[in-house]
Amino acid sequence: IKELQTLIPDSIARQLKRIEGTVSLMRKNLNIFMTSDMKKMLHMPDRLKVEHQLKMTITEMTDLSKRIDETLQTYLHPDVQLHVGVAARLGQGASEMRSSSRDYGKDGSL
Repeated sequence: IKELQTLIPDSIARQLKRIEGTVSLMRKNLNIFMTSDMKKMLHMPDRLKVEHQLKMTITEMTDLSKRIDETLQTYLHPDVQLHVGVAARLGQGASEMRSSSRDYGKDGSL
């Protein structure tokens, strides 16, 4: 049962990280399109509409990435965060993660 308690959050965290990685890649590609290919559009009203929509989409993708990070930080035990690489992505070191994991009980609760 204890392995199952770690396995399920670990699997969920890995899936969330994959989703976040996909969102980040899409956001990067949209930014590249906005800074290069979109400038080739000659009809200015269409270009402005496309630019506006892309900026809104990029903002939504950024917000989604933040929500994923917040979810991982809030709901995963620090040891699981360390295992799936959340700490490294958020700029926390292993020692910081281990010290914060002492606040959790043996069953993963506060």
